[in-house]
Amino acid sequence: MDYSPRLPLKYETESGNYEMITDPIDEIRQNLKMIVLCSPGDKVGDYSFGAGVFGALFEQNASSAVKQKVSDIYDQVERYLPLVVLKDVEINFETIKAFDVTQNRGPDTYLPGWIVRIYFSVPEFGYEDFLDV
Repeated sequence: MDYSPRLPLKYETESGNYEMITDPIDEIRQNLKMIVLCSPGDKVGDYSFGAGVFGALFEQNASSAVKQKVSDIYDQVERYLPLVVLKDVEINFETIKAFDVTQNRGPDTYLPGWIVRIYFSVPEFGYEDFLDV
């Protein structure tokens, strides 16, 4: 069974279609990632969708913003993925390896960024794991 296109979109020349997600757990993982990466207003037709985590990067009071974003993730998952049970959500500020051709940075460049780790389960499938975004 095909659930949705796998993101980022990848065209399959043999079939003439985009690569599809065929596993329900992969679909859940992709949907969790979308909740974290989208900000409210990003999704046409549903302007409440998205936790807007990366908007907190520019907040003056980072610890307060992180607490709010963790709460936002819980609220969003409860609303949009009710079959998922969140065990824990961690948002940490770390230096991450980055490559940005627009700034002529090499592959060994490290930049500040958020790491979001979501521990979750899907009781219906007897599945438990974590997701890093």
